[in-house]
Amino acid sequence: MIESDNLQMAETVSPQNGWIRPLGACLGVFGICALYTIMNFYDARRDADIAPREQSAMGVITDKTTGKNGSIYFRFPYSSDHIFSYHDVYYNDSEEGGKGFNVGQKVKVYFDPNNPWTGSLSDFRESSNRHARNGRLLLACAILSGVAGVFCLFRARGRRREIV
Repeated sequence: MIESDNLQMAETVSPQNGWIRPLGACLGVFGICALYTIMNFYDARRDADIAPREQSAMGVITDKTTGKNGSIYFRFPYSSDHIFSYHDVYYNDSEEGGKGFNVGQKVKVYFDPNNPWTGSLSDFRESSNRHARNGRLLLACAILSGVAGVFCLFRARGRRREIV
């Protein structure tokens, strides 16, 4: 009697777990996509707010790191008596903007005059558009993974009802 109860319990749990893992994966993908979507739309909005008042100055590249988390470090003068240092992150040398910069090279730097510590090597309008495009792609991924998660949830619940 005890063995048959354990066997029946194992059969009940096993088919249900077939939809629990995909549900967890879908919810994980949904959470990550949703987080990055929010961050991209925040960055797009911030850059769009800065764009109308942005100014530019001639700066110089002070350092460059390559690889997965490559960055370009630069400094630029503002307000004639102060030099600001900043860096742009590029994921690798072949990505837009990372390729072609060398230490000591003079570059045009875009910055927010209200906060000169906010600088970039690309125009804030262009940056805002890039973040918005990335945000839309991530939003689509979040929606698809959310729909797949709801499907897995209903399948897992339906499977549990069939067994019981």
